[in-house]
Amino acid sequence: MAFVYEICGLALACEQPLGALEGAETGDDANTVRFRVDADLRLPAPEQWVVVRTFAGAAEPWLSVAQLDDGYLLRVHGEADFRVDRLGTDIACVPAPDCATESIEQLLLDQILPQVLHLRGQPCFHASAVADAAGHVIAFLGASGSGKSTLAASYAEARTLVSDDCLVVSIQNGGALVAPSYPSVRLWREAAQELVAGGDALPPAAPRQDKVRLAMRRAPRTLRLGHIYLLEEATGAPQLTPLSRRDALLRLADHLHRLDPMDRHLLERELAFLESIVSRVPVARLSYPRRFEDLSAVRALLD
Repeated sequence: MAFVYEICGLALACEQPLGALEGAETGDDANTVRFRVDADLRLPAPEQWVVVRTFAGAAEPWLSVAQLDDGYLLRVHGEADFRVDRLGTDIACVPAPDCATESIEQLLLDQILPQVLHLRGQPCFHASAVADAAGHVIAFLGASGSGKSTLAASYAEARTLVSDDCLVVSIQNGGALVAPSYPSVRLWREAAQELVAGGDALPPAAPRQDKVRLAMRRAPRTLRLGHIYLLEEATGAPQLTPLSRRDALLRLADHLHRLDPMDRHLLERELAFLESIVSRVPVARLSYPRRFEDLSAVRALLD
């Protein structure tokens, strides 16, 4: 593999460069995931899909997952197939004929890799997160479209970016430590124009997408998760409501990346992971109006 990158606590070895990531030294084999694109690879037709995910209001699925004899097939419909071996150490991509290289990279980093982490026994949240100068992380979780990326991007001048889609947390030395992803967020163009100067000139996040990509400052490697906020839309002033450990565990379970939700062993590891998180990290519901002019009040509440 010609290129090696560090992301989410892994070494990602690739045959082609990935523009969103920063090069790293070769990692040990146990911590390395290998990725390649092979348009000629022939994948078996799945007998059935164990997971089918559809966007709200859409008739057709955007992602389907099937078990293979030696791993899993992840099909991003209309874009590419990804074969992942059973140990989560090797990813092969078979792109559609018109799938651009930039789209393959975006799908790998934002959709496929988080589920590979789950397969490897490393639960991770679908979350945006930022860190202050001391390396303390605040994470924003919520349904798609709840404003996670927008809130994180509003901190562009004050904090570093930890993650936009994949927040990797591990329990070490009694604390919840975070491994950063890559330092950019995907925003709707309207949000980019409101939040940053020159937002209307930002590059597209990927071909055939309406979102643009905003680069932010890279977070340091040593990070500690300080607070988790579950975003909810509301009227009136921004408000924080602390959650009990029980309620926090139930709510956080809805925001984990999962490759195979039927794997009992992985589910057991998820439960132990969530119990460790809620016993160490405060979790609160953050309710606020979804208006750009209210973001400064939200940040003031959290600081």
